[in-house]
Amino acid sequence: MEYASAAEKGDFVLAYEIAMELLGIDPSDTDARLSLVLASVSQEKMPPAWVLNEPWAQATAQDRINRVAAQRLLESLNKQRQ
Repeated sequence: MEYASAAEKGDFVLAYEIAMELLGIDPSDTDARLSLVLASVSQEKMPPAWVLNEPWAQATAQDRINRVAAQRLLESLNKQRQ
C-alpha cells in the first residue's frame, strides 16, 4: 500500500512506516520527510529528531516549501501540547 492510500484511510501508523521505508531508500527525499512529519503529527506524536536536520538537500523551491511545511506542522503540534 502506498503512503497516500494509507493516509486517506486514516492509517497513520502504516503511513509512518511507509514514509520511513521511503527514507531508507532516499534519505534526502523531502517529500518523504514531509510525509513522515504529517504521519507523526496526525498521530499527535513527534517525528524522529533528525527529520528536520540536513539533508533537506538540493534546496529546490519544493524542498524549501516542504521544510517550511514540516516546521510549521511541528510548531502546531508543540502548541497543542502546551
